[in-house]
Amino acid sequence: MKIVLFLAGVVLACQSASANLFLTALENYETYAAPYRDVCIRESGVEASAVDALFKTGDLQETEEMGLFISCLMLNLGVLYPNGQLNEQNLMKYIGVQNPVLADLVFNTCKNTAMANSVSKTALKVAECLLFTIYSQEQHYA
Repeated sequence: MKIVLFLAGVVLACQSASANLFLTALENYETYAAPYRDVCIRESGVEASAVDALFKTGDLQETEEMGLFISCLMLNLGVLYPNGQLNEQNLMKYIGVQNPVLADLVFNTCKNTAMANSVSKTALKVAECLLFTIYSQEQHYA
């Protein structure tokens, strides 16, 4: 089942300062991913356009290829261990937001993301949690 977390329309429609917080988090994620982007695209088979959409608009396509891409990034960044468990210290390091109260909220919400039956599915669940939590809370921290 393909589930698409599509926030692009909402983000682009929102002209408030709070939208900048979400977009800044996406930019931070893109910066963290930059050293591994091309290798992870190649290894996962994900379309580069899907990766661009993820980092520009928050469009997280829950496909096998995107899961492999995100797990490749998270493994290289040390956010996930090879067995799929979260490295909480590195999760906080790459949380994507500067506001310490929001960072703690995102961390505490996402650190207990249940492991799925594969590392790539776990990575997708963590990414979805990060994006959704930042997006849903940004109006309180703008």
